[in-house]
Amino acid sequence: MKIMQVKDCPLCGKIIWNFKFPKIIDFSGGTLSISFRPRPYKMNEHGRHFWILENTTSRMRVAICKQCFETLTNEQVKQMYTDLIYTKLKQIENDKNLDEEKRYKLFNAVRGLEMFKWAGTEEEIVKYLEEVQSKKT
Repeated sequence: MKIMQVKDCPLCGKIIWNFKFPKIIDFSGGTLSISFRPRPYKMNEHGRHFWILENTTSRMRVAICKQCFETLTNEQVKQMYTDLIYTKLKQIENDKNLDEEKRYKLFNAVRGLEMFKWAGTEEEIVKYLEEVQSKKT
């Protein structure tokens, strides 16, 4: 498992984001922040998104390069989803703003997430959910 970051394609490593440098020193909302790292602000011409439907019927948008999307397999999506969940769990574990009870509840909620289905567009996911719902009634 690996920590996922917004920077490049999780499969091939191709750069799919445009970056810009924020103000080095920013004072907003009563907080002083200093940053020397560039931040992603929009996807470049090599990137695109696809959608993952979770077992909670929540949808997650994932960035990938267009070339990798064309050959994307279920196993690759499952591995990316595993890495995303691992990343979320590590963020919860390191969040100093959460007390132990909240951290425990959030950790357990995220740990129980599973990928149910994936699709190229959110509309495909919504259509699938509508079909499932209509079969139930």
